[in-house]
Amino acid sequence: MQILVLHNTNIQCPKAQPTTKRQINETTIAQFQLSLSDENWLDTFSEEDMDSSFNNFLNVYLRH
Repeated sequence: MQILVLHNTNIQCPKAQPTTKRQINETTIAQFQLSLSDENWLDTFSEEDMDSSFNNFLNVYLRH
């Protein structure tokens, strides 16, 4: 029979990483819609290639 002996039981837990939370309410939704409405969508809608058009849209969306 083997016995396990722990001499150093000081275990350091990693510090919790800060979390980021988005406030989603009527005001922030309205601000988001306003910022999208101020955007120039010409590059997105005039693009003939569907992939490029989507990438243009996604870039604008993620920027806001």
